[in-house]
Amino acid sequence: MDHLHVVKNYEVERYLLDELSPAERDDFEAHIFDCEECALDLRLTDVFMQQVRKQLESIAATQPIVETSRGKVLNFFRPMWVVPALAAMLMVVAYQNLVVFPGLKREVASLSQPEILPSLALVNANSRGGDLPSFSAFESRAFLLSVDIPAEDGFSSYLCSLYSPSGALVWRGAVSNEQARDSVPIRVLPTKGMNGVNLLLVQGIASSASQKTPVDLVRYRFNLQVKK
Repeated sequence: MDHLHVVKNYEVERYLLDELSPAERDDFEAHIFDCEECALDLRLTDVFMQQVRKQLESIAATQPIVETSRGKVLNFFRPMWVVPALAAMLMVVAYQNLVVFPGLKREVASLSQPEILPSLALVNANSRGGDLPSFSAFESRAFLLSVDIPAEDGFSSYLCSLYSPSGALVWRGAVSNEQARDSVPIRVLPTKGMNGVNLLLVQGIASSASQKTPVDLVRYRFNLQVKK
């Protein structure tokens, strides 16, 4: 999935409205991991939708219920409702322009500067019953996972999937054979939902067209302590 496809098909909005298929959702999440512009657009749109929803819910709670042929509904068309609704929308837009957007722009600008990131190395020993590696990171402050991918014949590429303690997919990305020759660095942005034991699953993509299902190669587990 490329950037133009995301923009033309309103993937950000469809993602937030849960209108993407599972396959489209996985492709979109893989794309925003590498595309700072789409990641910024996603965060900005998400904040905007949350603010609008809160304002409209607050206004709707004060409005009278009217009887119609289809049952009881809010009287959305009363002028006394429209005016505060428009005012609320203007407040949200102003909040976006004055607070949220400048903050996100500063955050994106900081990403363009060189930075030394803390890192956690995941090697084969971690997957063979050894000590569970523990790591501390600040919420929304990136760190690197340095991953060893076991080299095996018969695979054209590899797939890395990061799962939170709840089992939710955090990130998924493909790794070429050339990239797998060395330790693969994966940039991770920790969230509250990642506090606990996370799992990184490494799978091999078979060279043979007859084998379409990825083959599990190694599972790395690590204990992440997310700090504010």
